Amino acid sequence: MGKGFKMTQQAGLNLEAEQPPITATVAQNSPRLVLGLPVYNGEDYLRVALDSILAQTYTDFHLVIGDNASTDATSAICQEYAARDQRISYHRHQKNLGCGGNHNFVFQPNDATYFINPAIKENAFYSAA
Repeated sequence: MGKGFKMTQQAGLNLEAEQPPITATVAQNSPRLVLGLPVYNGEDYLRVALDSILAQTYTDFHLVIGDNASTDATSAICQEYAARDQRISYHRHQKNLGCGGNHNFVFQPNDATYFINPAIKENAFYSAA
């Protein structure tokens, strides 16, 4: 899993209780949570997914979007959202890396305590060991 991360079951984790006071600086420089969102030709559902993520009450996160060389309006949508929210990083691959390659790309926990992929229905958090 890289960087000494271990899996923590979602049910046993209470991010809200452990969260330090939120400031723009904390959310910007060292988020507690990284969300990795791999996408390919997602124009039909991408706005709903991004609006849902951004509407969460927990705001100390960084969203990494990996666009797997989409051929629809995915790029324009992602660029729009990244321009209006500094917690979003968008990267468009020049060629399709395949599902696994794009998922591995968005798995960039950096200095965050937890990582999650919101596209996975049965999810787990990865926490620093």
